[in-house]
Amino acid sequence: MLIAFEEYRTAIPPSSALEETDESVSKALREGSESAAILYEDDTAAAMVRFKYIGDAIYFFRLSVVPNRRRRGYARQLVKWIEKQGISKGLNISRCKVRQSVQNNLVLYQDMGYEIVDTELVVRPQGTVKALTMEKKLGV
Repeated sequence: MLIAFEEYRTAIPPSSALEETDESVSKALREGSESAAILYEDDTAAAMVRFKYIGDAIYFFRLSVVPNRRRRGYARQLVKWIEKQGISKGLNISRCKVRQSVQNNLVLYQDMGYEIVDTELVVRPQGTVKALTMEKKLGV
């Protein structure tokens, strides 16, 4: 995840993913406050996503693909996997948040049937970012 998010270090503000550590992520996974899935290529982690169940939705975040493994459909595979997890739990919605400025992510999710349902300004000391909440009805 950190390798994939490194390109956002110079964004204003930098991605908050870069503030996370192996320890903070491991703790959240151990405590069960979130879960994760890792996609491997040739025994090497190539992509990952973290997720949690909130109400009638599966909420996914930190979807990331290592730069030299991009353009292979891994992000799309993980989103489809997330949706299947939500359906298997009887949930109605798959939800994520994206920076408005990251058009590739916005287009990917829209192409997969996600719609913008909310916008918010996230204000941090390093700057402000416009975040879009996107949802897809899972059809259960």
